[in-house]
Amino acid sequence: MGEGVRVRRVVLVLLAILGFWALSPGGAAAQPAEPTQPFRFTAEQWSRSLDEVQRYVQSRVHSRERSREFRELAEQVRLDALVAKASAESEGDQLRRLLAALGPAPPPNETAEPAAVTQQRDQYETQLAILRSRAALAELAVARAEALLTAIAAFERTELWNALTERLPFPLDPRTLGDALPELLAVTVSLAASPRDWLQNLGEGEAPTLTLARVLVIVVAVVLLAWAIRRFLLRRLGRQPEIGDPSYLRVLTAALAEGVAYGLVPALVCLTLWFLLIVQGTMTAGTLFAEAVEAALLFAMSAVLVIGVQGAVLSPELPSWRLTNLTAGNATRLSRILVCLVVVFAADLFMRRVTEDFGVGPALDAVYTLVTSLVLGTTLMMLSRASLWERVPAAEARDAFGDRDEDAGPLAVALAPEAAERPRPPSGGAFALLRRLVPLIAVLGMAAAVAGYSALASFLLINLIFSGLVIGFVYLLRGLLRELVGMMMRSRLLRERLGVDHRLRRRVKFWLRTALDPVLFLGGLILIAPIWSVPIDDLRLWLLGILDGFSIGQVQISPADIAVALIAFVLVLAASRLIQRQLSERILPETSLDEGLQNSVVTGAGYIGLVVAFAVGVGFMGIDLTSVALIAGALSVGIGLGLQDAVNNFVSGVILLIERPIKVGDWVVVGPEQGFVKKINIRATEIETFEMASVIIPNSTMLSNAVVNWTLKDRKGRVDVAVRVAFGTDTARVHDLLLQVAHAHPMVLRVPAPFVLFQDFADSGLIFELRCYTGDVVFKLSIASDLRFEIDRLFRAEGIEVPFPHLVVRSQQDGPMEMAALVARPPNPRAQEIDGDGGGDGGR
Repeated sequence: MGEGVRVRRVVLVLLAILGFWALSPGGAAAQPAEPTQPFRFTAEQWSRSLDEVQRYVQSRVHSRERSREFRELAEQVRLDALVAKASAESEGDQLRRLLAALGPAPPPNETAEPAAVTQQRDQYETQLAILRSRAALAELAVARAEALLTAIAAFERTELWNALTERLPFPLDPRTLGDALPELLAVTVSLAASPRDWLQNLGEGEAPTLTLARVLVIVVAVVLLAWAIRRFLLRRLGRQPEIGDPSYLRVLTAALAEGVAYGLVPALVCLTLWFLLIVQGTMTAGTLFAEAVEAALLFAMSAVLVIGVQGAVLSPELPSWRLTNLTAGNATRLSRILVCLVVVFAADLFMRRVTEDFGVGPALDAVYTLVTSLVLGTTLMMLSRASLWERVPAAEARDAFGDRDEDAGPLAVALAPEAAERPRPPSGGAFALLRRLVPLIAVLGMAAAVAGYSALASFLLINLIFSGLVIGFVYLLRGLLRELVGMMMRSRLLRERLGVDHRLRRRVKFWLRTALDPVLFLGGLILIAPIWSVPIDDLRLWLLGILDGFSIGQVQISPADIAVALIAFVLVLAASRLIQRQLSERILPETSLDEGLQNSVVTGAGYIGLVVAFAVGVGFMGIDLTSVALIAGALSVGIGLGLQDAVNNFVSGVILLIERPIKVGDWVVVGPEQGFVKKINIRATEIETFEMASVIIPNSTMLSNAVVNWTLKDRKGRVDVAVRVAFGTDTARVHDLLLQVAHAHPMVLRVPAPFVLFQDFADSGLIFELRCYTGDVVFKLSIASDLRFEIDRLFRAEGIEVPFPHLVVRSQQDGPMEMAALVARPPNPRAQEIDGDGGGDGGR
């Protein structure tokens, strides 16, 4: 270990010495940076600039470069005008508040106000008029700039359409092939001779900023540094085959580390070479060889980066470290296809970049585009095959909370044997759409190349590949962000310090991960749209129009404001719930307040938090609270005219939902009705009786009448069983047998312990009552029935008689006569637990 540390120190020292020597005098002379001034227009400058843009729009000569320049000018005017408008409106709001504080001017027939007040009001009104004019001029400039930007975008779309619909010679025509071959030979000869020409002209031009010797030294230093970084990443963060069951975070970290090691580090070397040779002027700019070297370095850097990242993500050699849930064979095949695609694509871009200044003829352009389009299109169609994306479903994947997590699927797939379940292709809607869209665009691109529309073929295929790179990046970013959300929900801060329970953390994790998808979709759309020549200004204006919302009367409805208001409402409400928890668990128990008052304080804090959260949300939405008060006043008139019952039920429903004296699933008794609560609506509560009938009870009735809730705090309950035995029976034995029956039942609690009461000497026997407790009161009738069956069995075995009621009839003629008759047993209020034929257990 000590030897390794010394080696690293020696390498760092050598790198520092080489760097100082390479960048010592003789290197690039530092040019002082000119201070940048803020770019701001006045109203006159806005008008002049927009007039210049308008003259270009009205002219008949347009080019892509000039359109870009004038678009940037109009965009700068628009941005400056928006800033000026916002500033004027903000200052105007301050002046309006000052004028409101001064109040209106008194009428002529009243006492005149002091001259100082009048002078101050006139000054504020004059300043306000100036600000209004500034805001109006700024708004006019914004409108003109947006109209001109729309016109320039239309010119660019027309120019793009003309370029895409330009047809070259038919590439399969023998005459076209014959014309393309000499051009190809000329291009090849020129490229082969470019290094010789560059060496011959090296001494004729200006001396390069950095000599080749210094460039070589810097490159060696960068290579050594890159090697050290790569070794560190692979040893500390890379994949380790001896770990057979890595966590998802460990797999993700290893994929990122190896993507950087195998992709970014070599790309950094290429980037350094490009900077030293081209940017620093070591190679004479504008020469063919310099352009070829520049293109080769840039595209090699991109290819190496993509190849390194895809190898780290797919991990064909180590299935347990694979970041995707593809099967092992498909991961290997997909990796090979991607490497082939990237190499061919980089070579194609290199050739197009190098031959830009050659003036390649239409014949060679058509033939070359046909060849590259067929190769790229075929590769893209191979990528879109459904069998290539078959995966094993992650049925056993579970996240850190213990619940099923689809994002943990790749690990479960990699660790599970493939024969356990047949692989299946992903069935997501977005993926299915992409799998059908990619071959369609590829076929259209190849068909366009065959027909001679080379620009259209290149446009479709090249943009499709770049879009795929963006989608892959967004997909990896999605996995990383979802994992970070999971880590945050598993953090000790939430679990222990803040005391957030498991259910709430799961719910927050779900909604945060759900909110990531539309955000990433929007970000991917913003990145992909310019690739397909959608003007970024049009896209920005479209997004701003959506975020600005729409107006209904004088009310502006903005999705952005609504989203911010919802976030603020949730955050304030969560903070109030946290304060409630602290009050109930830590603060109030340490005071001398009684339990009822403590509960009132906690409940009041919850109400205050809800009101504050609502006010904050309304404030972020920009709704004037005075308007809300006026609406509430108007509603109060309607309430007084006939909506008392409806509002009473509404308020009662809100109270039921907040205080929760009953909740869905509770067993309640309301007057003659009883059953389980199925739904609590704003107006009424639905109860399902034991006969499976639905009873709708107004919420006001639930609050104004006594409600028996058997399962409010818990599901514990008491079971009472009345027993009658004959006179002369051993009461102690009866007591012991009843307790024995209670202790033997599995659903009877040991604490509180069951007990027996000797209730009364009745007319025809001794009355006992067995009382015991169960952990689930819903089963009380079933438990009572089981206890009676067991009591009857034990009494028969012990010879204990359960007497019938006796009736004595005396006759004056024949003397006393006693007859026993079976009569209906009178109802026992203690034993009558639930009115109904055994439905109290819900049929259980």
